[in-house]
Amino acid sequence: MAKSKKAAPNLLTAAGNINQPYQPLGLVFAVISRQEAGCYGGLPIAQALGDATDDLQRQAAERGGNAVLHISYMHRVSASPGCASANANIEVYAWGTAAIV
Repeated sequence: MAKSKKAAPNLLTAAGNINQPYQPLGLVFAVISRQEAGCYGGLPIAQALGDATDDLQRQAAERGGNAVLHISYMHRVSASPGCASANANIEVYAWGTAAIV
């Protein structure tokens, strides 16, 4: 998993196959964890999914790719102590195939 905070490159991303030849470079994966903002801030689900996608793109670019294909996501919501009650946490698991299109 890439730990870099630099901006993610703008690569082709697809949740399925694309209708053109490509060279697979291997699996890329990310695990992102985000916590509820403040006592009643809500869970940043869209941010966590975006961060996971950015991480996949950075890893694909590091391998020389210009695309991430067959992207899949899974998530888990958990609780941790906070404020007067438990704070929600979201963990996003993402994976895909780095490729040259």
